[in-house]
Amino acid sequence: MTETGIVAKIGVLPGTVQAGIWMSISAVTYVVSIAIGRYIAPDIEVFQIAFLRNAFAVLFMMPWLMKVGIGAMRTNQIGRHILRGFMSSANVTLLFAAVALIPIADMSAINFLQPVIGAAIAGLVLGEVVSRARWIAIIAGFAGALIMIRPGFAEFNIGIAFALGSGVAGALVSIMIKTLVRTDPPDTIAAWLFVTQTLILLIPTIIV
Repeated sequence: MTETGIVAKIGVLPGTVQAGIWMSISAVTYVVSIAIGRYIAPDIEVFQIAFLRNAFAVLFMMPWLMKVGIGAMRTNQIGRHILRGFMSSANVTLLFAAVALIPIADMSAINFLQPVIGAAIAGLVLGEVVSRARWIAIIAGFAGALIMIRPGFAEFNIGIAFALGSGVAGALVSIMIKTLVRTDPPDTIAAWLFVTQTLILLIPTIIV
């Protein structure tokens, strides 16, 4: 994609600052997404909501794909992209299933577990160095999120189970992305995600 002035300016910032900016933008779009999902959930099936979300994303990327050609999706990690598509499909489907059943505030609290779980997996699976202080922070974050979800676990329900499942799936997806970015550019990763996810979700969308 052609870089705009804003993107170019962000690109010269330190890596951690760039990551913070993009994560903040992602967080805003995430909240908007789940708010819309909760609003339309009474009238539309969860699979259809998830499918339409990705179908619109594909339409958004079509001008870029038409400009750069199918070669932009060239990769040596097709298997991982497809696996990520399935994991992301589970993530977004469980996400919308959860927000249809529990308050967005609870969903947001549970979502705090995603980076916590991701950090733990990165240390255990990818071999990233995790200091004692970081492990303490991970454990504290996990405990804090659980307390925010439901003090005493008095009212654990299927909506919370869906939200936890979405958080775990999202954490696994973040780990897969860390391996994909080693060989593929972000645009290629995003294109593969929306194409595979849309095709995967098309089947249950037709069935329901």
